[in-house]
Amino acid sequence: MSAVQSYEVSVQFSDGDIAVFPVTSNETILEGALKADVPILNQCQSGSCGSCVAVLEDGEATPLATQAGCLLDSELAEGRRLLCSARAFSDCSFQVDYTTSAGAATPAAANVFIDEIAWLSSDVVRLGVELAEGDWADFSPGQYMRINIPNTEIYRSYSMSSSPEQLPKLEFLVRVIPGGLFSEFLSTKARVDDILKLEGPYGSFFWRENFRRSKHLLIAGGTGLAPLLSILDQIRAAPGKKPDITLSFGCASDKTFFGADILDLRKAWMPTLETRLTVDDAGESWSGLIGNPLQAISTDDIESDAVAYVCGPPGLVNSSKKVLSDFGMSESRIFAERFLPE
Repeated sequence: MSAVQSYEVSVQFSDGDIAVFPVTSNETILEGALKADVPILNQCQSGSCGSCVAVLEDGEATPLATQAGCLLDSELAEGRRLLCSARAFSDCSFQVDYTTSAGAATPAAANVFIDEIAWLSSDVVRLGVELAEGDWADFSPGQYMRINIPNTEIYRSYSMSSSPEQLPKLEFLVRVIPGGLFSEFLSTKARVDDILKLEGPYGSFFWRENFRRSKHLLIAGGTGLAPLLSILDQIRAAPGKKPDITLSFGCASDKTFFGADILDLRKAWMPTLETRLTVDDAGESWSGLIGNPLQAISTDDIESDAVAYVCGPPGLVNSSKKVLSDFGMSESRIFAERFLPE
């Protein structure tokens, strides 16, 4: 049996702060960071959520073979590691793309009252809630909350479509799928004034204010639109000149498409916003673009300082990262959130 080794790990945050802490060869890097009170974003600690991703700059840190992670082989080859499922085999240095203050945000539990259950299409619901008196939950635009299914111990994760400026009210876009536990609750049981429990915020997908002046490219599929609406509303609320923004949004078909009125309202509020609407399967009445939202983007949309936010199914996110990189966008300026309906 080999002796336990100890190594020194450093993590540099986007604000320039550097945290240095010890880890041993029989613990994950995240375990060592949390013991040292280093503010690493995390949630599941099982490799599935992607919150604790970091870029390995120097040293050897190997993913655990016994713990499946959500990173692609290409991302691992680029040096990305999930700190919850990687162990150090030498002194290591990492970089993360958020500030120490963002990493230090602590998820909280709260009660909310349902304000609104509005069907936006045959399979998408806008759920509006308001925090109960005495409860609070801060978040960065783009992050998500975990919502408890009443009378169970089960939670489901949904991104806010509202911005922090709208607190104590929050909104979510929920795709309703047959057999989905929260879907069934919304469809058959939920009523205005019902109480829900939520906890959060979670996730490393959020608006980077240090890029606020850059050209923004937003790509969303289905209810992946939710966090991008939150980002849009936060940009609108922020002081100063607004960046040029291109939002490409798509759904599977014109029969399930939603959100045109929501986006028209944002365009009226934000003259620098351009929208492109797409569906894969179009009927004769469809007047938008045909294809997925990535296909509506070209090299002409990429500027030297552009920043991209992508949210949607894994296929869209993975393709977007590759295509945008091929178009010349720096991977350090591509932020993405994969999701699967639950």
